[in-house]
Amino acid sequence: MSKKLNVLQEADKLVNGQRDTAYGLPHLNWGDTAEMMTAYLHGRKLLDRDKHLDAHDGAMLMILVKASREANRRSRDNLVDIAGYANVAERVDAEV
Repeated sequence: MSKKLNVLQEADKLVNGQRDTAYGLPHLNWGDTAEMMTAYLHGRKLLDRDKHLDAHDGAMLMILVKASREANRRSRDNLVDIAGYANVAERVDAEV
């Protein structure tokens, strides 16, 4: 009988296992995501052209998305994802 993982353990297992295999290193994948977010914000004139989001920003913005969802409906999945995005932010900072 296996013990159920807590949200931090589950997030760590996903981020440092399945997600690495599927999407590659976070600083590269999230760097691409941050460039896309930046382009959108520039297009909407919500961010000055000389400002740019980085991979860490992308992970933090996703935490805000999950926090917003959690405010509307509590879900274990939101908590796992928040922990996972925090893990990604830490890894991004360590990888660059």
